[in-house]
Amino acid sequence: PSKKATAASQLPVGTKVTAEVELVKPDYAVLSLPDHGGAVGYAPVHHLNLRYADAAERFQPLQRVAAVVVGNAASGSPGGRLLLTVPLLGGVGGGGGRSDGSGATAGAEQERAGTTLEGVVHEVQPMQMILTLPGGRRGRLHATEATGGGGADAGGFPLRN
Repeated sequence: PSKKATAASQLPVGTKVTAEVELVKPDYAVLSLPDHGGAVGYAPVHHLNLRYADAAERFQPLQRVAAVVVGNAASGSPGGRLLLTVPLLGGVGGGGGRSDGSGATAGAEQERAGTTLEGVVHEVQPMQMILTLPGGRRGRLHATEATGGGGADAGGFPLRN
């Protein structure tokens, strides 16, 4: 690897970078960092508690994404690998980590905490509902936030009805 790529593997944790998807596996994507000598990093396909049935729902080869360094050789990552995460909203390119290279937000804008949105219930789980939101986005409503219709306000379990 080039000196620039080797230096990129030492990028400080928390550094925001632009990356390009090279390869998509079921659980991770291989990303290159064109602004850092083509250094290679790895990012999980799944994000926190959001699991994708198909990795292609999140990443496509040649897709440009905004990523954040979460591990490197200096931080003790396994095998000295450059570990990245691709935020779902916001970040360098915004909109699910996608970037067209202009730095403009792609897709819908990120909502602020406390914003009221209208959505359609897609799935009901024991402690949460998965919602389809405007712009095709998906959201999660925790049971403690659900009200009305004999739910938490009536003293019952909020997602029973």
